[in-house]
Amino acid sequence: MTTNAMGARWPATILATAALAGCAGLPFVGGGDDEAEAASEAPETERVSALPTDEALVPDIRFMGQPVPIPPAYANADWTQPGGEADHTMHHLAGPSALSPLWRAEVGAGGTDRSPLTAPPVVADGVVFALDNEARVTAFDAATGARAWSTAVTPEPEAEDRKFYHVFGLGRTKMEEMGFGGGLALDGGRVFMVTGFGTAAALDQASGEVLWQADLPAPVRNPPTAANGKVFAITVGNQAIALDQATGRTAWTYESFEEAARFLSSASPAVSGGTVVIPFSS
Repeated sequence: MTTNAMGARWPATILATAALAGCAGLPFVGGGDDEAEAASEAPETERVSALPTDEALVPDIRFMGQPVPIPPAYANADWTQPGGEADHTMHHLAGPSALSPLWRAEVGAGGTDRSPLTAPPVVADGVVFALDNEARVTAFDAATGARAWSTAVTPEPEAEDRKFYHVFGLGRTKMEEMGFGGGLALDGGRVFMVTGFGTAAALDQASGEVLWQADLPAPVRNPPTAANGKVFAITVGNQAIALDQATGRTAWTYESFEEAARFLSSASPAVSGGTVVIPFSS
């Protein structure tokens, strides 16, 4: 299945092995009663820094000379989530000593200073899936780079959305400049996407058929994570959203503090069992 995409084309190089992605721990900020919090705070003299910088690290002599066992290395054929796996844990991976290009293919619009292409590709069952800045998903054969299918779910922006870009001096508005960011995640034979247009969608992994589409309350710059029957994403307004994988309906939301300044893109949520770690910007 192939549909036409608008905008310039940006060539991407697919390497012989995928790059590893990690995520750092982020603090959670919660609300509560100010007086109760103040009463529970320890006096200044009793506080201990969680990240001491004036103390030297000293090795524990009890463990000196002890062997460090590691599990056998394995080659992962799939990279279904932006973090490798839903919990961002890729364990002990095997790979070649050097990387070399296998093939090159155009993934779509984006890749300029005003339209950075930040959505990482994902891989499953010998197919590479990529998202461009106009909400087009393209599937490539991982061995040859041949295009299997391409589906665009580019929305038609409202007049007010275009005026916003003109007010801030961006001149003529291009779709790829409005829709950058977001990303893909694979789960259960489906491709889940969130976009900088503030939309989400599910596609059939084999054919690219659109299964459902949903509107989000704000654009999404970070890639999503799909696990446990949900699609987890975070908007530019620091709102975490969980969508039902089968229908696209909102299962729950959680809102943190909104900030004017933030990273262009960050890690995807990490999911392990019943716990979701959200990379809020504050």
